[in-house]
Amino acid sequence: MRTIQIEIENFKGVKHGVLTFDGKNARITGENGSGKSTYADAHAWMWMDTDYAGNSKPDIRPDGADCDDGVVTRVTETIQCGDKTFTFEKIQKVKTSKPDAGGKVKVTKVNSVTAVIGDLTNLGEEQMAFAYEIVTRGTILEDD
Repeated sequence: MRTIQIEIENFKGVKHGVLTFDGKNARITGENGSGKSTYADAHAWMWMDTDYAGNSKPDIRPDGADCDDGVVTRVTETIQCGDKTFTFEKIQKVKTSKPDAGGKVKVTKVNSVTAVIGDLTNLGEEQMAFAYEIVTRGTILEDD
């Protein structure tokens, strides 16, 4: 399995960004605070619900947007498994309740995963197992 591209939106300090690897090995370099770890965190959150250091329930929301119902955090990753390409999108939306009698507001973070898989014919055994695993974790849409 190889990562072809990762796109992030409203993820930590990055409003929108895209890295394209085309299935090749890559090295991400840059100044401190330039977003290198953000892409590693996005990849880890997509597949394991952790940050790259393995911390569960990482804080992935943009600064100041923790309670903003209108901000959607999104990671889209395209991978290649054999000769098949799969695109996965994971989003996090925030829902806030109306204040209770004491004025407290409940904040709920909701994650969802969607897989877009192209031509499903002639999948090999490994690819079919991979697709089945994704089907059991989220919603699959067939690509036109």
